[in-house]
Amino acid sequence: MKKLFIQLLVAGFVATGVGVAPASAELPTPEAALAAYDTAVSNYDSALAAYVDAGRPKGGFKAVKVAYKAVVKGHIKATNAIGVAFRKAVKAAKVARKAAVDAATTVEEKKAARTAYNEAVASLISTRESQMADLGSLPAAPSRKG
Repeated sequence: MKKLFIQLLVAGFVATGVGVAPASAELPTPEAALAAYDTAVSNYDSALAAYVDAGRPKGGFKAVKVAYKAVVKGHIKATNAIGVAFRKAVKAAKVARKAAVDAATTVEEKKAARTAYNEAVASLISTRESQMADLGSLPAAPSRKG
């Protein structure tokens, strides 16, 4: 019974983010950062298409470069947001594991707490990799030539 309680405690702490400081105003959540990045990529694609469709006028390339810089900044912010969220969640899982191990009275309970922690971290890694895959790589930099 106590083993189950410890596993649920650790899983609940990880799932709810207990012990995790609220996100700062500067760094968006990974989901918001991914959405902002997708918007920047869409704007860049539109600017590049307009530039190419207009016959590559001299002044048009500047707008494409500005849009691309926004894409790069969005990519960096999204990458940072994903990393920070992951590190905070792992830290919360470590705190929960420590509390569960300290509360455990038998070797089996301690082992269960560590196993629950390892499973939680594996889940967090999977989530982070999924978010990074959703982010993808940067589009090719704009070029004045075709």
